[in-house]
Amino acid sequence: MWSVPRFRAAAEDLCWLRDPSNIMFYLQMSRRIARQFGTDRKRKPVLVFQNGKVGSQSIFSILVARGWPVLHTHHATHAWMKEAVDEGLPGTSRRWAASRLPEVRLLQHLLRGAQETGLSIIIPFRDPITRSLSLCRHTNHGSRDLKETEQEALARLIFAYEEHFWLWADATPWEASAFSGHDHFDGTQPCWYERELKSGLQLGIDIFDSDLDFSEGFQIVSFGMAEVLLLKMETMDRCLPRALKMFLGLDLETSAIARKNVREDELYRDFCANVRISESKLERLLGTKVYTKFFTEEERAALRQRWVRL
Repeated sequence: MWSVPRFRAAAEDLCWLRDPSNIMFYLQMSRRIARQFGTDRKRKPVLVFQNGKVGSQSIFSILVARGWPVLHTHHATHAWMKEAVDEGLPGTSRRWAASRLPEVRLLQHLLRGAQETGLSIIIPFRDPITRSLSLCRHTNHGSRDLKETEQEALARLIFAYEEHFWLWADATPWEASAFSGHDHFDGTQPCWYERELKSGLQLGIDIFDSDLDFSEGFQIVSFGMAEVLLLKMETMDRCLPRALKMFLGLDLETSAIARKNVREDELYRDFCANVRISESKLERLLGTKVYTKFFTEEERAALRQRWVRL
């Protein structure tokens, strides 16, 4: 498992982390990820690859519980994390990077072996607006002042979301932590599916060039040595057992599906009810590839009616 390239990558990370406590944390996270990945080499490895707040933790937990070799991450490369820390962007630190680098390093190892073993990739996705609201709530939760009233917290959340709408629309949780105070995203950059899935993995996966049909809530697409399961979160409760059966041959009872990492509270509900998305931003977002490829015209019309608030 520990090839020469992995040793070299780990040595590079340890030198960059510098502080002994960060190095120990990096090693602890590496061991934790290795335990989760398991030792079963008879099964093809599974990568749960997604841009955050899409229900992926539930899928990951199911596979870990069944001893499947599985890795769960948002990014295919590590360079941007180190650059963010070196530039001193808010929300980043070497300790923060130490918790994330081991995931990316294991992924790079899996990609080197994909030519021989192949790779199964599960990509859950969700309405980007709903996802962006959840991401904003999740990212800003830890910064709440204990003296802050509910109304003050709500006003802060709404301001953060409306001020950096395009950040929340496409960033991953890692990126949101690093760039929430910067206009890093403006809706013109390549989206996550282009940055990470296509360019980052470098397996020839171009989702937007595929014929997609989510009438069953999921679709399986082949790209050379990679098999990809695209899964719509909004229908996961009813379609996940069938999807995993077809994709991995895994028998799963509906009762085994438990939502993980879910934050639903009064503040979040008030936030969703009071945030304002301009019609121009909404139309621009609904015209992106993510919406036009993953959602039908009828679904986009329903989302337009749900979110437009003039």
